[in-house]
Order: sequence, then C-alpha cells, then structure tokens
Amino acid sequence: MDYPLISVVIATYNSTKLLPVVVGALRRQRYPQDRIEILAVDGGSTDHTRAMAAEMGCTVLDNPLTEPVNAKYVGFQAARGKYLIYLDHDEEIVNPDAFAEVVETFRRHPGVRTVDSSGYLNPEGYPIVNEYINEFGEPFSFFMYRQSRGMGFHLPAVARRAPVAADDELATVFAASPANNVLFIENLAAAVTTDLEFVREQIPIRQAQDLCHLFFLLNAAGAGFAVAKRHPLRHYSGDNWGKFLAKIRWRIKNNVHHLDQVGAAGFHGRQSFQPRGLRYKKFLFLPYAFSLVLPLLDALWLAATRRQALYLSHPALTLYTACQIVYHVGLKALGRRPDMKSYDEKTLIKR
Repeated sequence: MDYPLISVVIATYNSTKLLPVVVGALRRQRYPQDRIEILAVDGGSTDHTRAMAAEMGCTVLDNPLTEPVNAKYVGFQAARGKYLIYLDHDEEIVNPDAFAEVVETFRRHPGVRTVDSSGYLNPEGYPIVNEYINEFGEPFSFFMYRQSRGMGFHLPAVARRAPVAADDELATVFAASPANNVLFIENLAAAVTTDLEFVREQIPIRQAQDLCHLFFLLNAAGAGFAVAKRHPLRHYSGDNWGKFLAKIRWRIKNNVHHLDQVGAAGFHGRQSFQPRGLRYKKFLFLPYAFSLVLPLLDALWLAATRRQALYLSHPALTLYTACQIVYHVGLKALGRRPDMKSYDEKTLIKR
C-alpha cells in the first residue's frame, strides 16, 4: 500500500498543558509515522511550548502575527504533504486508525477533496460547559446554523442539508452543491483533512482569510466532501464559564470592529459565500434573544434531546451574547475601536 505524506498543522501559544495530549494522539496513529509531518506554528509562546514541540518531533515554525489564522496560513505554505490536517491545540484524535481511514476514503471516492471528522466528545471529567462549546460554539452560531459538531449529532445535521452521493462503513459522501453553502464546515480545525495537492493546483489562496473559507471555495470548484463515521475528537475547549464568556466577547468584537482582519476570517467573511436568506437571518438574532420565549423553547428542546440540563443555560447565554452585540455596535457608532486581542484577552494581536 502507498502511504501519502500527511501534514498536520497545529497553531500553538503557551500550549504546554495540552500539547502532549494532542501530539501523543498523533504518535499513536497506526499510519506510518515517517509519513506524518507535524508542524507546530507558534505565536510567541513564553513558556516551554517550542522546546516541548521540538522534543516530540514537531517542526517548529514562527507565527509573527501571533493570531491563529495566520499560523494556519504559515503552516499551509510550509506543508509538504498530499493531505493537510488542521488541529487546534486543544483537540485530541481518538481513533488510532483515523488517518488510514481518511486516506482510504479519499481513495474510494476520487471526487472528494475534504474529509470532515465525526464530531467532538467531551473529555471525561471535563467541565460541563464544554458540551455547549463542542456542539455549537456559542449562541449566535447556534441561531444561524443550528448545526451540531457533537459526536452523534454532526453527521445527521449535515445529511439533512447536503445531497448524499455515497455511503459506506467509513464515511458518508456528499456531492458539491449550492445547498452546501448553508453548512458551517471549516477546513482549519477539528482534524478536517484537505487534499492539499488539489487545492494548490485549483484554488487560489492569496491570504490567510482565504483558507478560512476553503470549504466554500472547494464546493464552488465542484469538489465533494465526506464526513467520517469513526473519527471523533476530544475537545478540551472550555475550562470554565469565564473563559467561555471571554470567547463570546472575542468573536463579537472581531466581527463588529475588525472586519478586515479576524472578522474577515470568521462570520463576517463567511457571509459572502452564503445564501442571501442566511445573510439576512443575522438581523433576527436580537429579536430572537430578547423575546426570551424562543431561546427558552430551544433550551427545552436541547435539554430533552441531549438529556443534559446544561442546555437550560441557553436563554441566559443568548441574552448575554445579544447584550454584547448591542454594546459593541454602540461603540462602533461612537467611533471607538477596541484593540484586537487573543481569546483570553491577555495578548495584543499584531497586525
């Protein structure tokens, strides 16, 4: 069997807590280790992240702009593999045969250029808030897409929207279609695997933001995609409620004030690829949030279908998100622009 080279890009910044977990899972892959290239693209860590990554056999690269989207662009430029996988530094691949099964999916279905992972699992003993983050990210994304990234819910959510082309024991395959533009699939995280050779030949990537919308660019080029069935990840995203609220503030701030930078890589930039109705739907979020009744109905539905009382917090989180949007839109109307900072709001991101 021929084993094509797989490049794995991890954006790191003070990542010593979880980097051994993330890279350790890669080292447990039964795919030949000499056919796995791991690139740790570091945004100026002040701890031992760089030394730790080098000790674990990673190639360490510099990310001079510090923010993670640029790190992934640096990794894209440096990657040598036929296939490219992006992992955030808090994502652990569970199945030791994941790489082999992803490569086999590409072989069985030549029109597929992206293989998505199966979804997130909450690590055992990890805070319950992580469940909400794993599934929907935050309330605004839930409202816009209603597409879970949780293991067991992700594939059915995609299959309700995208046209199924094939199905086997490894993955469900979807054909390219305008209908796919309502999906929220990013090729820059969650161990989503991209046919890098095809992208370099067919898709112009001129800046970091282009990578964030690679799924839509591939769909426009007629490329199909697949969702793997046995490829979950443990996601160590939310240590506590405070960090979750900080992430909500960070996303809102950048999509209101920094539209030409991080905002262009996120929701704001994504809108240009999406159907007009979805673009207008964003204006309904504030009425939805302040109605209080509609978020409560969603909370009851989520709690019942997930059998998890955590989701009863959805109305409060939705109201918090709406208030942050109003606050930052107000700041913008007054001509005030907050600095662009990291998720934890401790590090100023260079431009």
